[in-house]
Amino acid sequence: MNTANKIDSSPSILCIDSLKLGQDYFINVQSNGCFHQSNLSLVISKETNGYFACFKMKGNIENKNVNTTLKKIKLGDYQIDSVRNFERQLISVSASHFICTTVDVYTLSIDKLSKIYTVNNCDWKGIGKLVGILFHNTN
Repeated sequence: MNTANKIDSSPSILCIDSLKLGQDYFINVQSNGCFHQSNLSLVISKETNGYFACFKMKGNIENKNVNTTLKKIKLGDYQIDSVRNFERQLISVSASHFICTTVDVYTLSIDKLSKIYTVNNCDWKGIGKLVGILFHNTN
């Protein structure tokens, strides 16, 4: 595994590299905009034989109910690096303010520790792009 891409895994930073064997890493997103409201949940687990992920989404997009569940998959090195890249981008984009009617609230949690990031950048695809990378070959 490439360790050059790791971000700071100190206790104040919640990231995939903070996971210990048997722990779950929850990435929950509440997204609200003019034409949608949705709740997304990506769960990454560290098990003895690797990292695994599952995804759920519920909401209303352009007056249509959405309810999506993607089955648990094993993550490869590229996918794990994609999670690290997502984490770095989330920290960076949440530190800036943009003009957008969509507001995404990201809650990252491991055990009882949580960190909340608010993003109002319409150009950053965040969780959608990450889920596309993680589950690309499973649909």
